[in-house]
Amino acid sequence: MHTKIKICVLYCLPVFIALGLLLNSYHNRVIDIGDVIFFVQQSTLKMDSGVEAQLHDELGDDNGINNLVIYFHRQRLIASQIGIETDENLSNDNIGISGENQQRNSGVQSQQNERVKIGQQLDRVWLFNSMIVLSFTLLPFLVMSLKLTFSKQLPLTEQQRTLIAVEGFFMKFMLSCIIAICWIYIINPKGRGLGAMESYLDVVDFYRKESLPLYLRNVEKAPIIAGILGWYLHALGYILTKFTRHDVASTQIYTHLFKKFLLVYGISIILPSTQVFPEEKIGFVLFLLGFFPLAAFNFMKEQMNKLSNSNNTGGDLSILPGISRWQILRLEEEGIDTMAELASVDRKLVIMIPGIAQIVDYWINIAQLYMVVGHKNYLVLNERCNTASGFIKLSVEAEFIEFITESKLGNCDEIAQNLIKTFSISSFSVSEKERSLSDCEA
Repeated sequence: MHTKIKICVLYCLPVFIALGLLLNSYHNRVIDIGDVIFFVQQSTLKMDSGVEAQLHDELGDDNGINNLVIYFHRQRLIASQIGIETDENLSNDNIGISGENQQRNSGVQSQQNERVKIGQQLDRVWLFNSMIVLSFTLLPFLVMSLKLTFSKQLPLTEQQRTLIAVEGFFMKFMLSCIIAICWIYIINPKGRGLGAMESYLDVVDFYRKESLPLYLRNVEKAPIIAGILGWYLHALGYILTKFTRHDVASTQIYTHLFKKFLLVYGISIILPSTQVFPEEKIGFVLFLLGFFPLAAFNFMKEQMNKLSNSNNTGGDLSILPGISRWQILRLEEEGIDTMAELASVDRKLVIMIPGIAQIVDYWINIAQLYMVVGHKNYLVLNERCNTASGFIKLSVEAEFIEFITESKLGNCDEIAQNLIKTFSISSFSVSEKERSLSDCEA
């Protein structure tokens, strides 16, 4: 059990380091805001209505400090109505020296108590928000670590599991920083400082008619937040799929998700300014972009092909027969996202992937033929044969040669020789050739 706990801790160690650094920075910012709130409170007690009106005009309505001034002004009015004296109502004319000192000491103590009270309220806000950030940041890494540690279906020794746990340390650290920062700004869409101010006003019931979370009240950064939230849910769903398939030995997933984040984040910044979609729908579109990156990017490619009058798909893996969305994403995780990369891939890289190993040789064989004949010719050739080894086998048959000639696909023998020279198709075993040939229509 000690070793298993060690594996879990090592796997999640970069996440804990990232969370510690970011949440500590967040807490320091909250403490600074506590000083600002206390200063505004004390300044408001000594502010006349004219100065307050001028400050309101300068700060505007949508400003955290302005809201603080309004709140403390209300508190001052309430205190005066119930007969509680403030410093500005005290008269020193009728007070002795000892009474004056006592009053001053009492005022200092009252200020200290008020500062402590503000700090406690902000600490509650920080603790609640930190638990949300910690939970959503740690969740995907914890799922992977538990599966790696306790799964009996993985043919790995404890030493091998330990080595896998420490792999990809930097990329796990980077990705956990990204997730934590994203959730901090989902909770505080206007920034950590202003978010802490508004959260404080929530705690003291300033927004009595507004119960929505801060990130739903704010619309300025809503599209970016929507895109990032979609990406996070996509990442979580993908990791849970790997969990159910016992596919937790590879750490390339974090590089894959990092690339997806950069793309989604970049589009979330640029797309709203293009005005391609109505303003009220842009958030929903970006959420779908982050949640369904594969479908969204394929759609964008199709639109670009239409604009350029091109029928070439660029060798998308979706052309492979029987391939699922998850299998495409899993191949992308290993850096294989086109037919060209699949055609020249090292079989040792993909042969151990659960759910893919049984069919990957067949797909590689298809990709090799696809890359030699091209997209348009492959669509025609697919009627008779769809694999490289199958093409080589059929290239000596008169009927097949005639089909190639009539379809204007090129010289049959030349294509076969290119396949052999480029991909060493002759190195395929006889059983592999026969299996591939069985998938071709003679």
